Amino acid sequence: MAHRIEFSTPDPADHICRALDVMRKMCFELIAFRLSRNALGEFAVGIEFLQRGSLSAEILVHRFKGFIGTTEVVCIDAGPVHEIEGVPTGWPLAPQPFQQRELPW
Repeated sequence: MAHRIEFSTPDPADHICRALDVMRKMCFELIAFRLSRNALGEFAVGIEFLQRGSLSAEILVHRFKGFIGTTEVVCIDAGPVHEIEGVPTGWPLAPQPFQQRELPW
């Protein structure tokens, strides 16, 4: 089962690096992540992952809440992981197919 952690941060470069490092040390497998900026200048981060070790997603949430500056840290069961052309993806953070487009210059 895939899980998704979402949180807000004013400093995504620092918090995403920390989050990925903590996930690696705790044996969680990254599936995907998304980053978007809101009107107030804060960033919403969504990280989708699989639990591969004995530690639970709730422990990971507790670690993320300890990052100074992160707010609204929640964990959501993202549902089953689906195989699409041999690449494991989950919902809703599944990578979208690459669409080539011409650059305007």
